[in-house]
Amino acid sequence: PDHFFAMEPDEFKIFIQMINDAYYCLGSPEKKMLPEERAQGRREGLYAAHDIAEGDILGNNDIMIQRPAGGIRKRHYQTVLDSASKKAFAKGDALEWDSIILK
Repeated sequence: PDHFFAMEPDEFKIFIQMINDAYYCLGSPEKKMLPEERAQGRREGLYAAHDIAEGDILGNNDIMIQRPAGGIRKRHYQTVLDSASKKAFAKGDALEWDSIILK
């Protein structure tokens, strides 16, 4: 009665290949971050909290901290405060070192 479920050798070979493919898809139990994730993922950066005109002095209300770090990192917040912008920023733009004049 089990001949209905039996596989031919070619079918069994395909079946084993499918099992191996499924096992490969499970991946590794060890989480590894890609270089891009490591560089950007967990770090926070400084962004324009609203539209900023060229020459404006950056204050507490002008800068917001968000992820990922897309320019100047959060640790430089105090350095950037009271600096002037060399260019106009739209709300949400990442602040870049070459776009500000340090005090």
